Amino acid sequence: MRRSAFINPWKQSNLPKSIVHDAAHVAPDNQWFGERLDMDRDYADAHYSSLFVEDRKQGMAGLELHRACAGQKARVARILFWDASGQFSVETFNYEVPLDLLEELITEVRTLVKTK
Repeated sequence: MRRSAFINPWKQSNLPKSIVHDAAHVAPDNQWFGERLDMDRDYADAHYSSLFVEDRKQGMAGLELHRACAGQKARVARILFWDASGQFSVETFNYEVPLDLLEELITEVRTLVKTK
């Protein structure tokens, strides 16, 4: 249930456990993972992959960008479409994300998430 007509995408660090997708599951560290999509490649010293996320209760769907480097895995960015605002938002999580990868992720999410 939405608490307001507008959901601030910048304050979603504690998303409820209602993020669902056919292939979604929760990792032990409460990071949300979905089905692996197009981006699955090396860039500089790290490996990047995109994962689909969706929360029908919150009214959002999009992609997360995950990075694996030196044995460490982290969610570094996400692009979400919010039904309430009718817009995409980009969020990074204290990591520098190469612009090439963000542009590729934007292309991928616009193809995947159909908007009216």
